Amino acid sequence: MYCPHCGKQLLSPRDACPSCGSTQHTVRIEGDPMKRPVLVTLIIVVDVLAGLLFSVLGLASLLFGPGDPFLLVFGGLMLALGGWHLATAMGLWGLEPWARNAQILLSIAGLLGFPIGTLISSLIVLFMFKPATRVLFSGKSAEQLTIDELRLLADRGGNTATIAVIVVVLAMLPMCGVISAIAIPNLLNAIDRGKQKRSIADIRSMAAAVEEYSIDHDEYPEAQTIEDLESALVPAYMQTTPKLDGWGRPFVVSCKPIGCEFRSLGKDGIADSSPPRGPTSSFDEDIVFSNGQFVQWPEGRQREKTDPAG
Repeated sequence: MYCPHCGKQLLSPRDACPSCGSTQHTVRIEGDPMKRPVLVTLIIVVDVLAGLLFSVLGLASLLFGPGDPFLLVFGGLMLALGGWHLATAMGLWGLEPWARNAQILLSIAGLLGFPIGTLISSLIVLFMFKPATRVLFSGKSAEQLTIDELRLLADRGGNTATIAVIVVVLAMLPMCGVISAIAIPNLLNAIDRGKQKRSIADIRSMAAAVEEYSIDHDEYPEAQTIEDLESALVPAYMQTTPKLDGWGRPFVVSCKPIGCEFRSLGKDGIADSSPPRGPTSSFDEDIVFSNGQFVQWPEGRQREKTDPAG
């Protein structure tokens, strides 16, 4: 840039002209004009918390829901979203130009979180579109900034919008913990419900196959293991025999010429000591099918066997 009075080339818009001493072009900024604002640091903290939350949800879905297409897709999406938040936080920390665009996209998606998410996302989007913020994330060094850009940074002091974002975001931080405490247990409960349903469906398919076998042979197959049952049913009555229940443990099979029993040992993998007793309300209790019908099955709200309510 050049001095508007004498035309001498200037090394910095923050210094007086070395030729004529003019200061008309100067901009007074204390410290580094490209220093990261407090609000950007706060947005980084929120992105990190959101990234960790989504990553935990994604890992839980993948680890506790093997074989369930919905949970695999859900877990993948949660991991991708968590990674996006964490990568954006790293970019914001370095004032990378792409990070501003990534944060704008995240905030636009956050508008769907009515009402608090909508409020916070709206304020963040407004902040990201402010001229001074554009300069911060321009990728330029302080020496490369024009006089107008420096003036924008000098005039970016506290304002109502910035203060509002800080207050709302700070208020939301404790809520992130509350949301996590609610969302994660509900997700894990839904995963276990899915495992119960898968176990029931697999038992039904095996029961239907042994019924067809009994019609053709006037008796049920002899089988004390799932491998014994597979040799009798595959491929004439089933393409493949389910070997593991929803929790990844072998089904317990007991088939004699007069009838068959199939059992999933539930979440804890321990056989119930009491006889089958109809509907159950614990993930740990066995699922039992005997002689053509379920004699013990999950029904209604499920809980851990150690739940005080039990």
